Amino acid sequence: MNGWCVGGGIEMALFADAVYASSEARFVFPEVGHGMLPAVKGIARVREIAGDRGARRLLLGGEPVDAFEAKALGIVDEVVAPGELLAAASADARAAAAKPPAVFAALKLALHQEVAGWPDEEQLRVTAAGARTIFLDPAARAAREAWNG
Repeated sequence: MNGWCVGGGIEMALFADAVYASSEARFVFPEVGHGMLPAVKGIARVREIAGDRGARRLLLGGEPVDAFEAKALGIVDEVVAPGELLAAASADARAAAAKPPAVFAALKLALHQEVAGWPDEEQLRVTAAGARTIFLDPAARAAREAWNG
């Protein structure tokens, strides 16, 4: 994020795997000031990420917060100088892209499944399915072999 992140833009950031912001970025949900509501899924996600107090501050106040406060609320992962934004995000993206894709796919699936309250057997089934996919993936196998030396 480099500049203003408004309404739906914040909602996109809340669902992103990683958010980098320049120190000049500003985040705001302006909907309440215009007699509207953000999307319900966005409201739930900002509460999940920023907690009750952070969500109330962002949603009820309708005032912008800077990148550092957005980081404190959990919306932003890293704040960098404006000139360093693309380099910081690109370096981390390249490092992630070098990992086996099947591992990332299985992790993302597990991260996005709501398993709270599921029986242990069902959680184990989901974990085993992800492990089986990774075990059979050639890139993941190569990574394991390289790591094990």
